[in-house]
Amino acid sequence: EIGETLVDSFMETRNELRENFLLYCLIETIKLDSNLKTFNVWNFFYRLLLDPQTAFNKAIDHYYNDSDNADFVKPLVLSPKFYYWVLTKFGTDAQITALCFESILLIRVSIDQQLKLTPDLNIPIGMSQYAFKETCNIFKVYCNAKNFFRPSHLDLISQCFSIEILGTLFGHYLPSLFNLEITFPLPMQITDGETNQYDIVSPSRTKKRTKRCILKEWEQKLQSMFDNRSEPISIFQNYLSEFWGRKLYASEIKREKEMDIRKYSNNTTERVVRQKQRKKRRNETN
Repeated sequence: EIGETLVDSFMETRNELRENFLLYCLIETIKLDSNLKTFNVWNFFYRLLLDPQTAFNKAIDHYYNDSDNADFVKPLVLSPKFYYWVLTKFGTDAQITALCFESILLIRVSIDQQLKLTPDLNIPIGMSQYAFKETCNIFKVYCNAKNFFRPSHLDLISQCFSIEILGTLFGHYLPSLFNLEITFPLPMQITDGETNQYDIVSPSRTKKRTKRCILKEWEQKLQSMFDNRSEPISIFQNYLSEFWGRKLYASEIKREKEMDIRKYSNNTTERVVRQKQRKKRRNETN
């Protein structure tokens, strides 16, 4: 290809290792203000790299390490297009996709924090309407695709009040994990912006059973946060209490059913034993 020929020519001029040169190019193409942030460019580098996920991870880390953590309302570190491309290219189960979600979640939470301080405003101070819309959209896209939430996110999420965050977690994904009724349907609607509307990304076709250790980790964290609620009650705590009450009720019903089954099983066993004993006595009498 012409692109590969150009890359080889640049490498000869710079006398640089191929992977190092490609990493440098990646860092330039994924930055927020780059004019090269297109799917075709990233697909091109994806094909050239020996280990695409590692290389893209390094490129992402370059901007995460340089981001200013002092900002209260954090802007998207990378282009929304790039976050979407990662989700569609690497899939919902890739580590790089989970890391991108954590970055998006942090930004989405910072928006809630600012709006909590300025309840009369619909958009945080210092943030454009376009940036606000794109941040909310890419968060919805990831939530629509898969449950990327982890128990370690709960402390961060406890600062939120948005239904997009709390409804998704407590009304959809946690009920799904614990086999409870889903009260918050997905997918969420994506608001059209200046960019093309995002397509819905389907989760991985490989269905994985939820491990008991994951459920236990969620249970322990939720129980701890429920037991340590404080006044005044926040919107997060309302969602938590409502979900935890549903879970406890479902667990109690399950225990009662199991007890009924054991009781029925024991009664059946006792009847069979008595019948055998009576039959044995009759045989002995005869």
